[in-house]
Amino acid sequence: MCIVLQHKEIFAMDNDCLLEVCNQCLETGEIPTSWLRTQLIGLCKKGKPRNDPRSYRTIGLESCMLKIMTMLINERLVEWAEGDNLIPPSQNGFRAGYRTNNNMFMLRCAVDKARALGRPLYVAFVDMTNTFPSMDQATLWLKLRPWGAGGPLFDWLRKLYREMSYVVSHEGEVSEEFKADIGILIGDTCSPVLWALFMADMPD
Repeated sequence: MCIVLQHKEIFAMDNDCLLEVCNQCLETGEIPTSWLRTQLIGLCKKGKPRNDPRSYRTIGLESCMLKIMTMLINERLVEWAEGDNLIPPSQNGFRAGYRTNNNMFMLRCAVDKARALGRPLYVAFVDMTNTFPSMDQATLWLKLRPWGAGGPLFDWLRKLYREMSYVVSHEGEVSEEFKADIGILIGDTCSPVLWALFMADMPD
């Protein structure tokens, strides 16, 4: 199945039409071929040397229709994860109503308490550089299974990652297409909650 739409055509579609397309994808388990190609580009971080590969942040440019589909899937994922308390309260990133500086406050409280009691405090700071591109997909799906993850939505999401292909674009040059069995889509709406679920057992 191949669906090719221009941006102006997508914007002109009403919500019922978009919903019908997305529901058909879930009901049939099919993914339009035009959605299965993500272009990877590198953006140089501010103030970093352009000749150092570590200075670049990878961005995935995916189909606009796929973006809409994964936005809807993300709503269901977040509702499920938060409703079943699958994400620990210590996870303050990528969550509505949470702030990452909550962790700094908790650390400060722990330091103050340790000082007051005259006890040592051991803290581990873990560098999560490139965590989205390096996540093991097979482990992600295995971690979700005990929580009851299944059905058309999860089947469709797994198929998306199984069939997705990528190209790297740099200064007008585009690489050959390739597939990857590690990493989750960079810049995709579902990726933050998938990462939070992947890391949910870390405090244990």
